[in-house]
Amino acid sequence: MSKEECPKAADNSFSSDKHAQLILAQMNKMRSGQHFCDVQLQVGKETFQVHRLVLAASSPYFAALFTGGMKESSKDVVQILGVEDGIFQLLLDFIYTGISMYWFSVAVIKYHDQNNLSNLIYF
Repeated sequence: MSKEECPKAADNSFSSDKHAQLILAQMNKMRSGQHFCDVQLQVGKETFQVHRLVLAASSPYFAALFTGGMKESSKDVVQILGVEDGIFQLLLDFIYTGISMYWFSVAVIKYHDQNNLSNLIYF
């Protein structure tokens, strides 16, 4: 087949609305099983195993934390201040699932605003 006979990518494109949801669900399973986690976040007395890429893609704060010139960008354990561990767990659950509970407290909204978690939807 000559170059002229090859169909263009746009002519043969396929789109799946479920693809992003499936990828996110798989990343959440990997987080739950602690597979491929590349950083630990120390929040209060709790330690959360997470993926830098997922958090950086979800928040400019985490993107700067992990990719900027900050000392935390190369650490395996990063301390997160200013939020309770239970609240942070809810935020991680939202980041990894896209699902939030309508009863998010004022502390979640405050932390959300401080850290540019732009996709969090208020109910």
